[in-house]
Amino acid sequence: MSKRQTVTPERIAELRAMPYQDYLRTQDWLRRRAVKLEISEYRCQLCNSSEGLQVHHRTYERLGCEKMGDLIVLCKECHALFHERRRLVKARQEANA
Repeated sequence: MSKRQTVTPERIAELRAMPYQDYLRTQDWLRRRAVKLEISEYRCQLCNSSEGLQVHHRTYERLGCEKMGDLIVLCKECHALFHERRRLVKARQEANA
């Protein structure tokens, strides 16, 4: 892959102001996504599948200038499971509160 590109503060502000689904269609995101897929060797970082890969944000803190550690590659099934369990954990925590 090419060397890392610097993103200006103005561009970061522009990216953060747009709706998330629009952000996911930008060249900025598509480049970061491609780098993360390459780093993970096009494999799910949980089950090692090479099918239906998605790049998930672990945090939105640096949206528009994500560090590679902010992202994780998951297959469609593991991504769905992640969101399901995350909701279940929250529901359990709320029930015990």
